[in-house]
Amino acid sequence: MKLTPQVTKTTDFIFRHFSEDIGSVLIWTTIGGWIASSAAQICGIWRNPNYTKEQKSFMIPQEIGDASMNILSFFAITMPLKKLANKLVKTGKIIPLKLVSKIARHGDSHKIGTYDFDIPKLPYFQSGNIAKTYNSFHNFMSTTAAVVGGVVSSNIVTPHLRNRIASKRQNQTKLKLDFIENSMQNNVPIQQQTEPVPLRPIDNSPFDKFKTRVMSI
Repeated sequence: MKLTPQVTKTTDFIFRHFSEDIGSVLIWTTIGGWIASSAAQICGIWRNPNYTKEQKSFMIPQEIGDASMNILSFFAITMPLKKLANKLVKTGKIIPLKLVSKIARHGDSHKIGTYDFDIPKLPYFQSGNIAKTYNSFHNFMSTTAAVVGGVVSSNIVTPHLRNRIASKRQNQTKLKLDFIENSMQNNVPIQQQTEPVPLRPIDNSPFDKFKTRVMSI
């Protein structure tokens, strides 16, 4: 079956960006899975007839907030760890001895571990299986950083943030319910409006007498 040009472009893009970086694949597929599962759960709550409108108005924003917190904490921790791992491998600070010996044969052993050193940009990167060894180790370090970041964010950071936010939300809800309860307990029936008090005729005050005299002049 012949692929359409759009499908071919998509597969080329995926291969070009992720074939040598399995850690990125792991991160983005995890985020995509979280988005899909949260969307399914939100849709389930919205379509469930057993929940009242008031319950849905509370549960749906809560689910959106939890999903956002999970994704943001995961992304904020795993991406810096992965970038750090990539930098350590690219500069040669953490590479296997097999790769060190291959680079040393070309007289660049003194550059290994320096900040500006970039192994994939070496002119002989594609020779002597250097690229194969590098890409294999790079994928290992990138995947390890993504897994470690996911474990830390999912088991340490996210539960801590969720507990704090839930505690704050619970306190706000309690204050709101207490306010409503107190308002209902102190509610006074509205009194019926009385007929307006008719205006009294202007009495014969000294000011009125003075005004009458002025107007008669």
